[in-house]
Amino acid sequence: MEKYKNIIEKCASGYRRIIVVSIVFPVILTFMGCISSDPSKFYTLSPVKNLGLPLPESTKLPLDPTPGTDAVTLAIGPVNIPRYLDRSQLVVRLSENEIRLEDFHQWAGLLREDIPFVLMENISQILGIDTIYRHPWQSHVVPEYQTHIDILQLDGMPGGYISVSAKWEIIEAGTRKRIHMDKAEFTETVEGTGFDDYVAAQSKALGQLSLLISLSLKRSLSL
Repeated sequence: MEKYKNIIEKCASGYRRIIVVSIVFPVILTFMGCISSDPSKFYTLSPVKNLGLPLPESTKLPLDPTPGTDAVTLAIGPVNIPRYLDRSQLVVRLSENEIRLEDFHQWAGLLREDIPFVLMENISQILGIDTIYRHPWQSHVVPEYQTHIDILQLDGMPGGYISVSAKWEIIEAGTRKRIHMDKAEFTETVEGTGFDDYVAAQSKALGQLSLLISLSLKRSLSL
């Protein structure tokens, strides 16, 4: 009887060791993985400084009211971006039909909000005005002209270039009459292999797009 009791105790002890190892070992592996993994980095787009158009001062739109003139109220938006870009991770293009999501390199905010803000700030700087309304604006705001923008592509590869494809239209906000419609495709060189260089190039690309949209506004409104 004593013999069987010893066998049972040894078996129970063995099972306890197996249970402890099965619980503790995965925890240790998870902890080691957390230590060895690189921390995530977060990025933001930014307006481009010193943007401008090579047009004479006389061609500026009367967007800020001065004595004897009527101000034009401009609004930007909605600005649409493709679903594959509308995510927290930075998107890198590997080929025409393949992209990679960077889990350790993410946007600090929402790209669908940051892109309209950057475009608004750039266009405001280019046109030399203080206020351009951004969609969605408050109910008491009644813009005279509105620019709808569709971003079709804004991606690339660190150390390579950013590909940009976009189209936009300028309309009379009250009548919904289309005044002008345009599109653009171009590239912006990424001057470096880091993701900070990559995001900086995307900001520069939005700056170039802002210049093109501003030219459309100047030429189409003819004010």
